[in-house]
Amino acid sequence: MTRPNHKTPRPREATWRTARLYQADLYNVKYPICGTHLIWAVVGHKHVRCVKPITNQKWRMKRRDWDATPTIEKRIKR
Repeated sequence: MTRPNHKTPRPREATWRTARLYQADLYNVKYPICGTHLIWAVVGHKHVRCVKPITNQKWRMKRRDWDATPTIEKRIKR
């Protein structure tokens, strides 16, 4: 059985140009989504801006919360 080639689109806005794709375990009531998800994130000094593709849910979290969240960076081919 072959796996389908699903693409996770990067947001088109210019602010997401430097975003990286992560698999994050988000289990906190402060976030708009819960569970393990593929998200695009721009990691800054104080905050991390996140967006969930397809549903286009965007939010911001503190950097220390991001550092405490189990994440795996996904490598994407350009």
